[in-house]
Amino acid sequence: MIKGYYITRESYDSLKDKTIGVAKKISDQLDYFNSLKDVQCELLSFYPNVPKLKRLSVYFTNTFYDEYLEKVAKVNFIYVRHFFPITKSLISFFKKIKKRYPHCQIFYEIPTFPYGKEASSFKQKISLLIDVFYRRKLKKYIDHLLTFTVDKEIFGMKTLHIENGIDISRVSLAGYDETKKDEIHIIAVANFNFWHGYDRLIEGLHNYYKIPRSKKVFIDFVGDDNAGYKALVDKYSLNEYVKLHGALFGKNLDNVFNNKDIAFSSLGDHRRNLFGMTSALKSREYLARGLPIVTSIRIDIIPDDFKYCLRVPEDDSPIDIEKVVDFVTNLYSNNKRAAITKEIRSFAEKYCSMEYAMKNVKEYIMYYK
Repeated sequence: MIKGYYITRESYDSLKDKTIGVAKKISDQLDYFNSLKDVQCELLSFYPNVPKLKRLSVYFTNTFYDEYLEKVAKVNFIYVRHFFPITKSLISFFKKIKKRYPHCQIFYEIPTFPYGKEASSFKQKISLLIDVFYRRKLKKYIDHLLTFTVDKEIFGMKTLHIENGIDISRVSLAGYDETKKDEIHIIAVANFNFWHGYDRLIEGLHNYYKIPRSKKVFIDFVGDDNAGYKALVDKYSLNEYVKLHGALFGKNLDNVFNNKDIAFSSLGDHRRNLFGMTSALKSREYLARGLPIVTSIRIDIIPDDFKYCLRVPEDDSPIDIEKVVDFVTNLYSNNKRAAITKEIRSFAEKYCSMEYAMKNVKEYIMYYK
């Protein structure tokens, strides 16, 4: 039996709520590892269940994570989801593993890179300074640095590319009401922050309605409004056309996806210095629901000639809603919606699955078989 641990700083309690994006991803990855023949992988939370003052010792001691060392004595691999910041204690933990248990492979996943632009508060900037100092030491102890980006090297280490994957069976196809042919309905789902760039979409809608339009365009935003979109919608008097739902899950989320013509992925990754390509989970969920996508950044699994993806400029310019309307109208002409939905879903089943996403990691894990 090949044994391993999936290590995260998320608490066990937070991981119970599979409606949270991170919890869902971790759950799907863990389920995938355990679906492999002769592989057993357990979840191990490094969430510090100690007083806040004592947690500070993670920055300047070598022993904060020592209580977990005995657990990894008998496993073949550990899969670590990125800690921020990387600290002295974490580096020490990896060092002790390689010294005591050299047979244990260490996989270290970086979900987003570069991530420095995400540090906005004073506390986060201090954490980033600590992270920058210690992350250069990872290359001494990590066997496989995993990234979703096209970077061939990170922190002085060669990377092992993986994809984001989802459990397709958990995602429902978006339904459609044929009576809404004279309207275009857009959806965007995220825990909204400035780097999602959906202010560009609202600005574009504002420009679109500066003159009378025969084809109405509506937008549904689903997620916590951390980017001030409500204020922008109010400023432009777009409440008739834009609805902010807040966070939704399960059947409530399925219902909002119904009757949507197209889904918007990120429009602002350039704001956090992320260019070239993304592997955002949300893009996988859109495809699994059978919806075409609009994005400003290339999506890793989507080829340049994919006819169900519209690329928009990778800058801060307002989105040209007329182009979106033309794209949707041409796409669904001649009553092809059912066939298109099925084709996009089939694409997702092939390229968005956990099996496809983790194939490179699987090769190394199964080495012990």
